[in-house]
Amino acid sequence: VEMSAGRTLKVGVLGAVRYNPVFLKAGPDDSNLVIARPETMIGRFLPEVREKSDIVVLLAALHREDAKTIAGKVEGIDFVLGAYGGSFSVRDEVVGNTWIFYTGNQGKRVGETRLFFNGQGEMAKPLSYMHYLTNRYPDKQEMLDFVSSVVVKVNAAKGAGSP
Repeated sequence: VEMSAGRTLKVGVLGAVRYNPVFLKAGPDDSNLVIARPETMIGRFLPEVREKSDIVVLLAALHREDAKTIAGKVEGIDFVLGAYGGSFSVRDEVVGNTWIFYTGNQGKRVGETRLFFNGQGEMAKPLSYMHYLTNRYPDKQEMLDFVSSVVVKVNAAKGAGSP
């Protein structure tokens, strides 16, 4: 990410999903794929990511309480950006030094977080917004035509009629 004064912000990203001890799928070369405990895998890869990054973000497909537990146990995560069930953030939530934001997982909301830095280049405080998506079409005719054409194509692909 390009910042003012020509400084570059390096953002490290890790991802985690809910632990499922019975998940087992065939992988390449006769191997098996499993889902490990998130805290185990984060602990394995976080030191390298932290060393190479200014900010570390965990993308979490985890229950909010699980994400809070991980944030409390594992040092070095700056943000947890999560989506799980209908859980979404309505206020700032911080566990230790980790900011936690949830948007839900139903495609109804888009979260936006802006980072502000002091004169020494250290993060001061994030500012987050939750944008609620509706079925209203855009005001610009060009965008309305584009969205309508996509809806027609999707409906045709599904075998449905026009909107």
